[in-house]
Amino acid sequence: MDNVAHPLPMFPLSCVTFPGGELALQVFEPRYRVLARDLYRGGGRFGTVLISRGSEVGGGERRVRVGSLMRSVEIAPLRTGEFFLHAVAEERLDVVSWLPDDPYPIALVQRSELAPTVEPPDIDALLGSISNYRERITSRGGDGQISNLVDLPMQAEERQIWRLLDALPIGVFERQGLLESLDLRELVKRGCIAIDHLVALMDSYDFDA
Repeated sequence: MDNVAHPLPMFPLSCVTFPGGELALQVFEPRYRVLARDLYRGGGRFGTVLISRGSEVGGGERRVRVGSLMRSVEIAPLRTGEFFLHAVAEERLDVVSWLPDDPYPIALVQRSELAPTVEPPDIDALLGSISNYRERITSRGGDGQISNLVDLPMQAEERQIWRLLDALPIGVFERQGLLESLDLRELVKRGCIAIDHLVALMDSYDFDA
């Protein structure tokens, strides 16, 4: 997808998918069944954005502006008339404007690339935060909770950073805040804040106990 705005089918959701992340859905609402059917017939790509207020079902929800461009990897019609949809997030997108539903949401979107401004000290700070988090988890016997935390090289690429942050047990609005980072350096800094907050919560729990 280039930087020119294009119309794209949209699936507003109550979750946030980072670039490189996967999404699995059972599609049951009639308008999104039409979307799944269109994708099944060859559409392939659609967008997701977080619902900031309201519900996934019925319409009328409030949506954020920054989301993810999704590529369908499996679309399976079910005997119930529903669809199973498995997709991978390729990159960020910005919603320029919303078009009339037909019957599912459609938006004019464009690419939203992160400027590659991260420096080794930024990565070093992120590695330090991750190390503290690992130590806290391990000291509580929760090794399984850090199995998805990938090792990060000093010359980390954007996709590696997204994968690491994807493994953090943080809330959906914190995830959205990460997705809305202006550049890679801000993403890393916000990631450090999110991880340090997790560590502080664990330390606070130990103090209260």
